[in-house]
Amino acid sequence: MEFSSDERHAETLAFLAQVRDYLARWPPHPMNREMLKKIDAHLEQPGHRLVARADTVRAGGSYTAVGQCLLEAELKGDELVVRLPRKPSTAPDEMVLAALKKEGIGISLKLARS
Repeated sequence: MEFSSDERHAETLAFLAQVRDYLARWPPHPMNREMLKKIDAHLEQPGHRLVARADTVRAGGSYTAVGQCLLEAELKGDELVVRLPRKPSTAPDEMVLAALKKEGIGISLKLARS
């Protein structure tokens, strides 16, 4: 699986936020309060907020042996959109339905290049 450095950074920031929430549930202690302040300051840095809120886009398609597109998919953040491609590059509807009924259609998603 291909990960961008922004994706890795966002995952790390999300994990740090979980750690922060975990520490906040501990009994009050001066060392804990100081660490919570440091974590909050780190998470609130403008660059970190942008990375944490960014939606990574992954896209892909499934094709027949002769290159006709069966389905296209795009994953943006947590939202997956699956669509039939525009004619004439798409496979006939009957072929798409047969593929879906038989075993489903696998689509590899890769980072979309802007």
